[in-house]
Amino acid sequence: MIKPLPRINTTPRAVKVSAQPDVISSSSRAPGNPLKTQELIQHEHMDRAILDELANAMLLRIKGLPEALFPDDAFAVTPAALFKIIVGPLPSNVYGRNSTDTGGIWVNGPKFNEPHQELAIAEFFQSLTDSVRTPYRAHMPPGVKLEERKWSAAYRNTAFPGGDLKRKPDIVNLCEDLPRLWKYLLGDVQHKANIQEMEAVARQLHDGGWNTLSAQDDRLFHIGLGIAGDDLSISYYDRAGCMRSEPLNIHREPVLFVRVVLGLALLDKRYLGYDPTVTEDENGQRFVTVKKEIYRILERLDKHTGIRGLGTVVWLCERLTDERQVVMKTSWADRSRQYTEAHFLEHAAKMGLRGVPTLIAFETVKFKNHCISTAPLRQELCKRQRLTGVEERQLVRLVEKERCVSLADFSTKAELLSGLRDCVIAHEGLYKDAKIVHSDVSDKNTMFQTDKTTAPGRRRGILIDLNYATYVGQEHKPSLGAKSCPATFMACELLLGGKDQETVGALKQAIMGLKVPGEPDLFGNFLEDHFDPYFEDLKECVCELRSVIMCKQPRPTHRQVVEVLDKHINVLLLAEPASTPRPVSESRPVSNSETFAGLLLIDGAEASEDEEELSVQTSRSESPSDGRDIATSSELQNFPRTRTSSGELSSRATTRGSTKRAAPQQREHQSPCDCGKVAPPLGSDSIKCKGQCSVFYHLACVKDDLNVPEDQWICEDCRPLRPLKKSKATTDSD
Repeated sequence: MIKPLPRINTTPRAVKVSAQPDVISSSSRAPGNPLKTQELIQHEHMDRAILDELANAMLLRIKGLPEALFPDDAFAVTPAALFKIIVGPLPSNVYGRNSTDTGGIWVNGPKFNEPHQELAIAEFFQSLTDSVRTPYRAHMPPGVKLEERKWSAAYRNTAFPGGDLKRKPDIVNLCEDLPRLWKYLLGDVQHKANIQEMEAVARQLHDGGWNTLSAQDDRLFHIGLGIAGDDLSISYYDRAGCMRSEPLNIHREPVLFVRVVLGLALLDKRYLGYDPTVTEDENGQRFVTVKKEIYRILERLDKHTGIRGLGTVVWLCERLTDERQVVMKTSWADRSRQYTEAHFLEHAAKMGLRGVPTLIAFETVKFKNHCISTAPLRQELCKRQRLTGVEERQLVRLVEKERCVSLADFSTKAELLSGLRDCVIAHEGLYKDAKIVHSDVSDKNTMFQTDKTTAPGRRRGILIDLNYATYVGQEHKPSLGAKSCPATFMACELLLGGKDQETVGALKQAIMGLKVPGEPDLFGNFLEDHFDPYFEDLKECVCELRSVIMCKQPRPTHRQVVEVLDKHINVLLLAEPASTPRPVSESRPVSNSETFAGLLLIDGAEASEDEEELSVQTSRSESPSDGRDIATSSELQNFPRTRTSSGELSSRATTRGSTKRAAPQQREHQSPCDCGKVAPPLGSDSIKCKGQCSVFYHLACVKDDLNVPEDQWICEDCRPLRPLKKSKATTDSD
């Protein structure tokens, strides 16, 4: 029996800014990525998003942070002794008295208070590291290897590859023998000449924290160094926010400065934020233990981006005892919530519910008998009153039976609607039978179950991720952690309050609301804008769903939604082959957030988190057309169209010609690397092509071509197979 954590029951009070409508307006213009709220292109939008997200979780001028991160007992040789080794016999030509000051100075060090010193600073850091490497290695325990690390300013004028955001860190700390990617970055440094620009430096470090924690699936925290003039500060990022040290003077506090630089260069990687519970063998295969069972990590299936929040990572794993493949989910649970996701999954299993994940094991991760948590460091360095509003998060792992793929991976339109139908039924079962409200239905949490025995076209839908679930009828108090569900998938009623959410709520209500007498219905334009011609025969289904979901009296029921979907599934089963190749877009599979924007309110029957319970009718006898003015696809001909400047009618329909073509045949290339060798599929130094070949490559062989996150990378052999975008004129002539 999995017991709830001993805290009061709460629900998130806020939504992460990266899911807010003011972010949607900028991110929706991302090429090939409409309505996806987690990918922001413009620098100023991203800066604002990160600052807002960290606003109440920033702890500044923290005394003792360098000593807490890099304690004396972590070094084989203490920082004070290392400083003496660096300086050498007196008088020293490395560090000495400043003739114009009572303090000391690094004699041949960079001119920190001058611009364009990035290369000189990197070389200085490297010289400090190299000067102590040999004596330091001599004091290390037998059998412990000292990793070769390098400080480099090679990316000060070019984007460091493999990041969620395209950024140019002034200096990076890297492993000598690993590819130059955000996936392997150890730490970063930003520099400005003026001591008054420390705030600007700190903002730049936010980007490094975002990219590192987004790219690395075994990183607990990230450390960045900011240099403004002769001052240095540490920025520490974890899933509860950011802590920044009080500035230290590089010249006047040399031992503290050496502690920080050599801590990043010499210490075990767990002091840099790497998860010590994820181990790696000599072949690069990684392992993790849950409930005394050892699992081999086969593949990373999903990874949430960002700094603060759940930081969810999903792995495909193999249990060593029986070689059974399972899915493992690692996330940072907010301790201000009473119930864990595992609790809700266990309760759903007791009720015999289908369509939700089957829990195999759950564990709060520990290292040396202590829970891995964001709280201990803050509690050690900060007074209690400074921690008001900062949540505590603990690292937890769930092992689940079902492997899932996105609904965007559908084989037929009937399978797509069937997957949605299964998710609606699962949502109904959670609410009616288990008294659980999911509270976070989106395109990322509605998926297909997949296994070796189920062919495409026959897969069942599954509703995953119960992190934000709650029980019907219980009191709700606001939790400290912000909620990360995309705003586009929230019910209009939840989006109409508050200045940050007002825009998208009003827009959704205006577009998706039922017709008001005397006002034009713009839903026809909306369908033309967002529906590819491939989905033309689903417009009527969406119109009927709109009429059901947006009707306020009587309240919509799950059963009415299922009846609409069943009706159109049956029609499609007669019209479609058993397995029709799905269309191929220019850069990714067509997502249901793009093509089924009309279904965004599938979770609209959920009440506000401040309400005591849902007012959902559950009568199975009601017809979806009871008392409703259903707009069918034939009626869309009468909807107003946007006029051009010349006064002519224009449809504005999105016309990607690629969706009219069948997917090309898979091309085989089993020795894809320039080295002529096949990359091991289980190695941490391998990367899987996300195109049509699904072949593994050596990261080192493709690093020059890796300018996107690894989960989006496509090999050169697959790229020519992707159809080019047709022009509107070409499409209209088809």
